[in-house]
Amino acid sequence: MAATDAPPILKLGVDDALAGLVLSTEAHWNQTADDWRVFLREGVVFGIRDGARLVATAALLPYSGNNAWISMVLVSGPHRRRGLATRLVDACLETARQNGLTSWLDATPDGAAVYGPLGFTPTLQLRRLKLVKPARAEAPPSSSATLDALRMRDRRATGFDRTALLSAFAQRYGSRIVAANGAIALVRDG
Repeated sequence: MAATDAPPILKLGVDDALAGLVLSTEAHWNQTADDWRVFLREGVVFGIRDGARLVATAALLPYSGNNAWISMVLVSGPHRRRGLATRLVDACLETARQNGLTSWLDATPDGAAVYGPLGFTPTLQLRRLKLVKPARAEAPPSSSATLDALRMRDRRATGFDRTALLSAFAQRYGSRIVAANGAIALVRDG
């Protein structure tokens, strides 16, 4: 396929949240429709369609200190290995460059193969855990932990002010902030 035959990169809007959710669900990621709305509202999300179907995405979410996080880099299975992820990450990088932002990202093992050639280097390792089946059902721990305490701890750990993102997550039905033994967490769907 010649470059002129490549499907165009589009800027997505909040109405594309459910189409994005289809991609993250296919990839077995934990995002919710509300997560997609946050990225679409607070950041810049690029996408590629095959006809009417959204088949690839990448998001750039600005943070404090002229930093931005690239995320939601997803390509539907039948459309992988065609350079779509690289094109979308390039669009994020160009947008970051135009706005004077330093780009950061998390990488799955598959994603690292895309990002390494673009100049990204590892800085730390992130481990996400999921409790599939608790040993016994019990009420969530009560806590006087606050969003401000979480925000301050998160900023110390990441170096970024992610107040808008953490606030959006914390304000959802069923979300709670818990603290115990010096640790603090935001527990939420997704």
